[in-house]
Amino acid sequence: MAGNANPGIFEPVQQNEEATVIGAKMMDAVDIQEVKEATPDEVASPVDQTDLPLRTVALSVLFYAACWSTLLLINKVAMHFVPDASFILFCQFLSSSLTVRVIKCTTPDADIELLRFDKVRIFFVACLIFFLCFLANTAAMKSVNEETMIVARSCAPIAVCILEHFALGRSLPSFQGTMALLAIPGGAVLYVVSGEGFKIEGGTWLLAYFAFIVTEIVFVKFVLDTVPVSTWTCVYYYNTLQLGTPSGSRQEL
Repeated sequence: MAGNANPGIFEPVQQNEEATVIGAKMMDAVDIQEVKEATPDEVASPVDQTDLPLRTVALSVLFYAACWSTLLLINKVAMHFVPDASFILFCQFLSSSLTVRVIKCTTPDADIELLRFDKVRIFFVACLIFFLCFLANTAAMKSVNEETMIVARSCAPIAVCILEHFALGRSLPSFQGTMALLAIPGGAVLYVVSGEGFKIEGGTWLLAYFAFIVTEIVFVKFVLDTVPVSTWTCVYYYNTLQLGTPSGSRQEL
């Protein structure tokens, strides 16, 4: 009797233990599945641009420097043969706008958005700031030499970082970044001192040019952060709308 009673007493206990073990395994499987399902979301999170490979950053800087220096050289040659800054700017804006328009016509699937009023309004403000920058630059060149303008332009990145921090909430550069930013105007000052030196007959327009160019850079960054457009669309909007400003017309400043 005692031998037959023992299985009846412990059998429910063993079944409960087996059910507990099976339930625990099922819960573990559910947890693992949830972790696996959450992994793609974490992978799909935006990539921090500070993690970009050094080679990519270096190539971008080299290409930007090559394009910018080439543009300055072409503009100087163009101004030698056609001393009309407004006309040269008009040709640059028109050719850039037409180039993007042709790409859109030949490649309909290209990520190029045509003009829309809701986006034209904010881009046109950027164009007006550029015109004020161009106006101040032209007026400042009458009272200061080119070397002084180079130093003023080289100081702009420092002011841009400070304005970005307060206006856009971006972090300030690191110590290494700060030293690099200071090295830019430092090198420009050495270049000017070793040459003709500073020549400033009136500093009002120079200060205005500095303020407008810093504002333009930060505002364009704000536009690119808030208005969802591709790079080609941004080029098309900016150059097309510039044609309607005095800087993109034949009007003399």
